[in-house]
Amino acid sequence: MLARIERINPVINAYCTMTATEAMDEARRAEAIVMTGRPLGDLHGIPVSIKDLALTKGVRTMAEVVPSSSIACPTWMRRSSAG
Repeated sequence: MLARIERINPVINAYCTMTATEAMDEARRAEAIVMTGRPLGDLHGIPVSIKDLALTKGVRTMAEVVPSSSIACPTWMRRSSAG
């Protein structure tokens, strides 16, 4: 999925900031949880894209702002996927 986004995004400009490294890190953590047999979070394994209006700590927005903290939505989504 990341390769497709990287290939198509220059044409459609859907993402202002790609967080591919973070996405792969999250995927590895998700896989590790699956392998342990622990209960999974409600959003476990579901790829998501967060609109830049939902300020996310450390992720540049279209307004060239890099927030020092996240609003509730990205934080809740991360917690819901953690398991």
